[in-house]
Amino acid sequence: MKRTPARIALPLVLALLASALAGCKLPYEILSKLVAPKPTPTPTPVPAKSIQAAAFQISDDRVRGEGDTSRASIQVELAGTKRGIVAAARVIPKKIVDDLGADLLPEKAAEASFESVSGEPDATVVVPVPMKNASRKAKVLKEVTAEVELYTPALDPTALVTIPKFLGEAGKPVVSPVLKEAGVDVAILSPAQIEAEKKAYREKKLAEGKKFGLSGEMLETSVRIAVESYLGSSWVNAYLKVSDPKGRIQDYVYVNAAGEELGVNRGEESGFVTVSAQGETPGPDWGLRIRLKTPKTFERYTFTLKDVPLP
Repeated sequence: MKRTPARIALPLVLALLASALAGCKLPYEILSKLVAPKPTPTPTPVPAKSIQAAAFQISDDRVRGEGDTSRASIQVELAGTKRGIVAAARVIPKKIVDDLGADLLPEKAAEASFESVSGEPDATVVVPVPMKNASRKAKVLKEVTAEVELYTPALDPTALVTIPKFLGEAGKPVVSPVLKEAGVDVAILSPAQIEAEKKAYREKKLAEGKKFGLSGEMLETSVRIAVESYLGSSWVNAYLKVSDPKGRIQDYVYVNAAGEELGVNRGEESGFVTVSAQGETPGPDWGLRIRLKTPKTFERYTFTLKDVPLP
């Protein structure tokens, strides 16, 4: 067999391995932070209503000195809300000033994304209001004004699409008039479809390797490494092929045999949406519920806090 000179082969191997490793999987805790999609905020025509709010904790890093821009936030309880009903929330600070007159409004405050709400179902919803760190000389926050948008899917039954026994529906497109009207297409990949995707991916990597000038055992080894890690994450319960051009999907949850909603870790791999359990592995009787954004599912509130003591 004709040998490739080492000074040429090494860069080629490194280049192909970099391409192969691009498909390797990281632990979910890292992967979700890197690639988990952030739901796109959906503006609603409903005007913001006043809500009673109370600050009970401030987290800051003022020990780092004045002018520090590291993260700080105020934890605020929203009266009359329940965590078992509200699924997600986003907060947009409007005005934050301290007793020295400093503007503590964070940059890009209007670009806040929705964050999941969790905890005891009957507990009050608590949201963090981000802000810049205050000076060590400041004693109180003279004013904190913010808007909060709550995503409450139970307000609109048509926002919920459930796929019963979803693991048994793999290989079939999800048929739903609600999803169709929303412009959403969802299909659960079957094992056979995953293998077909792997085969196509192998052909792609073979072509890339040959383009780099690899052949023989070196080519086969690099391609095998790439294919083994492609769509093969052990923590993933299902791969979904999703088309959602209007950004109408808010999130996914599992529904167990008792009808209880359970949180789902949502991520992305190689262009496919991944869903995995946060606890118990889904059983054959479990459903997958898709929660959509509609105008009825959002409530907007505004609140103002005065003279909040700084730690």
